[in-house]
Amino acid sequence: MLNARSHALTFLSTLSDKAFAEFFYEAVRGRTTSDRNDWNGHFILADAERIVADEPWDVDLIAIHDRQQYADWVDDAPICQSGTCTNCSNRVRSWAKQATCPVCSQTVHCT
Repeated sequence: MLNARSHALTFLSTLSDKAFAEFFYEAVRGRTTSDRNDWNGHFILADAERIVADEPWDVDLIAIHDRQQYADWVDDAPICQSGTCTNCSNRVRSWAKQATCPVCSQTVHCT
């Protein structure tokens, strides 16, 4: 088991940020994290950033590109677009101007 874990960590460390985000969301698709059957819960990926040490942290959710709008993206695309989901009000970052909110699955228009 340790060898498989080591191989997985080595593989994951070689992925670009975009490729890691896509891999993460594919890996957790179908997992339910809620402790009650009648509730919804799922894993999401986030980015925490603080520019100055004594300022509060900013947390943005990492969103994949809207697959209805785009076929695919190159793996080394930077995560440089940002927006706010109009459905659930969460802030997201993505490599695409049209992203999918990782919380509610609605399209987010990014800058």
